[in-house]
Amino acid sequence: MPSINIRLARLEQSAAGPLPAHIRRWLGESLTEAEKNQADAEWQRVQSGAPIDLSRQNAEARHWLSERGMMA
Repeated sequence: MPSINIRLARLEQSAAGPLPAHIRRWLGESLTEAEKNQADAEWQRVQSGAPIDLSRQNAEARHWLSERGMMA
């Protein structure tokens, strides 16, 4: 299995830019204290955003989400 740095580099390459700090933290990258604070702030911003309209998903996706308690 490739190291975390190789996997992060591949993700950043496919994303055409650096990954957000909260995703890098979730993936297990070692972050400085300042980067951890930035990751926490990004995560709070993501969580406070507008809810996603899951009703526009196809029937199979809605069923999968409802089985996992992600949608009513």
